[in-house]
Amino acid sequence: MSRASGGADPLFDCQRVLSIVAALPPGKQGVASALNDLTREIGGVLGIAVLGSVFNARYRSDTGDAVSALPAAAAMIVLPRRR
Repeated sequence: MSRASGGADPLFDCQRVLSIVAALPPGKQGVASALNDLTREIGGVLGIAVLGSVFNARYRSDTGDAVSALPAAAAMIVLPRRR
């Protein structure tokens, strides 16, 4: 089933999890709930890591272009040399 993800996703998450967990025998419901939580957390962590890397790369490339137009003394303040 395909669905659009967005701001209303938390509104439907409870119903989605309940329908998945309710379809399983009682002995497996805890495992299903934990697995659902784990996959959601991993997705969030990976999403933040990827977006952070993309934004960092873009910021660093844009900063380097902007700093190249500064006088040398000002550029050293903005981008000190790495040791």
